[in-house]
Amino acid sequence: MIKIYNYIKYRLIFFIKYKTIKPIKIINEDLICVSSSKGNYLINRRCPHQGAFLEKAYLNDNILICHWHGCRFIINKIGEKI
Repeated sequence: MIKIYNYIKYRLIFFIKYKTIKPIKIINEDLICVSSSKGNYLINRRCPHQGAFLEKAYLNDNILICHWHGCRFIINKIGEKI
């Protein structure tokens, strides 16, 4: 299972464009793949504040801003680098 997960993360690097947010599903987990100036990260798809879908969020350099209430998240603090 871990090998499959690592392979999927490795393949994502080639499909994500700079400064984009893409929703994905990996092994029953809803995630988003975020590409920023600091690298590519996997983050939970839902905002921890109100549960909004973060693929609709705004990306400002390394900060993800929720479109519902403006909560800000530093990508390299909450995400898993890929």
